[in-house]
Amino acid sequence: MLQAIHSQGEAGDWLVIRGVHATDNAVASLSNQPLSHAAVLDPERGVVIEAEGVGVHETPIADFVAKSRRLLLIKPEAATAATRPAAIARARGLVGKGYDFLGLAGVNVRDRYYCTELALTIYPLTRGSDPLPAVVPPGQLWHWGTIAFDSGPVSTPRE
Repeated sequence: MLQAIHSQGEAGDWLVIRGVHATDNAVASLSNQPLSHAAVLDPERGVVIEAEGVGVHETPIADFVAKSRRLLLIKPEAATAATRPAAIARARGLVGKGYDFLGLAGVNVRDRYYCTELALTIYPLTRGSDPLPAVVPPGQLWHWGTIAFDSGPVSTPRE
């Protein structure tokens, strides 16, 4: 997984995982999706920017991979050479913001983010004339991008 991220990942790409924690089990079950968490890749700093219960924060890429039973590297459709710098700057600027617990139910709280809300917020995304849904589970982020790498399910986290 780490090799794919380092060879194919770019600033602002999305990493979507099936995590190993109890909360990952809950998200996967409630969303009826095989994936449970998303983050924004910041390879320049060697981190991902993610939103968890503690809020929006940075995690070393290797630590993020270590908590993954499956990993997708998604290239956002809005990611271009022109939009990536602004997107990663926006993600970095959100570090320290709170976690949006109500966002998972479609009641978004200003200046708080859940994982996919964070990923989608950094780009100006649309689906033609369709607005984005109120809640986007991690397993649906591929609708706004292209899957560049899929590790497939693994029984234990690996690099």
